[in-house]
Amino acid sequence: MVKKLAFYEQYGVEEYVVLDPDRESFVAYQRMGDSLEIIAADGAPWTSARLGMSLVIEEGKVRALYADGKPFKTYKAFQEEVEMLEEEIDTQRLLKEIADRNAEAERQKAEAERLRAEKALSEIEMLKQQLRDLGIED
Repeated sequence: MVKKLAFYEQYGVEEYVVLDPDRESFVAYQRMGDSLEIIAADGAPWTSARLGMSLVIEEGKVRALYADGKPFKTYKAFQEEVEMLEEEIDTQRLLKEIADRNAEAERQKAEAERLRAEKALSEIEMLKQQLRDLGIED
């Protein structure tokens, strides 16, 4: 970490934060002239001058907050949201399949009705022809 800090100092990084997820702590550095100086440590909150986001320690855990104060989503919350979206997609897919099946059934029903109507018209024409053959006009 000392090498990283020296590298970032050398190349002009404005802010640098070392986050220790095991200890739920962080140290924030900010450029002061030619060096990066500690500006937040030991649980003190820190707000990035560049990004506006903040790091705070709440209930013994490091929390990242957007500039508007809303917390970043945890990986677990993100996973749960993805799972919910996947379930919604699966539900929508099933509903589409049901709608497609219903539409196909309706199409087949309409086709069967059309064929029955054609058959009935054909039978009517055949009966009319038989009447004409017998000398009876319609």
